[in-house]
Amino acid sequence: YYNRAENIALEIKDESLLADCHNNKGVVYEQQLRYDKALSVYKKALAIYEKLKKEDRIALTLNNIGIVYKFLGKFPQAIDYYNRSLTYSERLGDKFFVAANLNNMGNVYALMRNYDKAIEYNTKSLNIARSIDATNIVVEALGSIAEDYAGLGDFKKAYAFRNEYLKVNNEYINLERSNQLAEMQTRYETEKKERQIIALKQNQQISSLNILKQQLLIDKKNYQIFTITFIMISLAAFGYLFYHKQRIKQQRRQQRAIIETEDKERTRIAKDIHDDIGSGLSKITLIAGIAAQRLQTGRVIQNEIRNITQISKDLIDNMRDLIWILNPENATLDNLVARIREYCTDYVEGLTVQTEFDIQDEVPQIKIPQQAQRNVFLTIKEALHNCIKHANCDKIFISLIYKDDRLSIRINDTGKGFDMEELKRHGNGLRNMQQRMQSIGGDFKISSVMGGGTLVETSILLA
Repeated sequence: YYNRAENIALEIKDESLLADCHNNKGVVYEQQLRYDKALSVYKKALAIYEKLKKEDRIALTLNNIGIVYKFLGKFPQAIDYYNRSLTYSERLGDKFFVAANLNNMGNVYALMRNYDKAIEYNTKSLNIARSIDATNIVVEALGSIAEDYAGLGDFKKAYAFRNEYLKVNNEYINLERSNQLAEMQTRYETEKKERQIIALKQNQQISSLNILKQQLLIDKKNYQIFTITFIMISLAAFGYLFYHKQRIKQQRRQQRAIIETEDKERTRIAKDIHDDIGSGLSKITLIAGIAAQRLQTGRVIQNEIRNITQISKDLIDNMRDLIWILNPENATLDNLVARIREYCTDYVEGLTVQTEFDIQDEVPQIKIPQQAQRNVFLTIKEALHNCIKHANCDKIFISLIYKDDRLSIRINDTGKGFDMEELKRHGNGLRNMQQRMQSIGGDFKISSVMGGGTLVETSILLA
């Protein structure tokens, strides 16, 4: 029961009640002779009382701990705790507890065979107990003093205090019995009168209670209906407000995301136009200026015309690629594979380089991020361009495989190869391709051997 009371005290966070439970459990453990358990719970109670500064409970618990140490035969510890309890009792002015502490200390000194000390403390206890008519402590003190004198060998005084002890004890027992009998008689008379009053009022109360019971049932139902209705309305209102607030937040997030996406897209388009078309038009302007100068001097300008034609063709191709990339309907895996196939075929058409394709025919029609579509295509485009322009190769092998949600593309040439260390230091194109694939979470690898060709591998997880 004390354990259950402890759980309730913890639940309602009542530290004072919790300490009382510990103290009461200590008394039970003490009576069961389980002294280690008693000490443990007494000290838990003491810590809480000291925290709450409840000096009367501190004095009581210190005294209880002293009693346990006495039973364990640890007399110095018992004296220490009794002394600490005595300090609090004297500060509180509780003479009854002061007398009890002194009597307890006297008994411990007797066990230590220090009978002079025992008589000193028990005599102090006796005097204080007599001053407040604490008969039970008077009896204990007289009995202890008699035993103390016997321990000293002063049997005359021991006999005198023993007789006084027997006299006071008998009077105390008779007084207690008289008090108990008087209390029992008073309780009996009181209960008899109460039963009579109850019997007289019972019939009237039965009818009143029935009426009251009916009214309470009606009030309870009305209260339940009102409470349920109020809760439902409150929940509905709260739910609507929460949903409305979340919807507004979601709309704002979507608007911000759309604005950010549009800004990024505008920036990217502007960069592509500047890089491809802007640089191409600048070249055309420069070459046209050179051609105009040569016309004035009558020199041949066929090379300039061919350059302008080639640059214009490249600009048209780049513009077509840019338009294709910007169309969101093309951001699917099957469209990307088809465009790569088309571009590679058109690019090598008419060249003396032998080209072999191993491009998967059937790929799923799944949506892919537009950024992934753009970066994969531009990476393959630049890799193929490098093969034709720099590798001086006679054969190119291009493979494309989609398996387990991963798109893998390999471009392998039989060209002259190059020094990887030199490429890492000066290869801007290589860095561009690596950055494009890394920005979309893809992989990019390039390996080359002087005189042994070059292999470019890219892959990206699209699911």
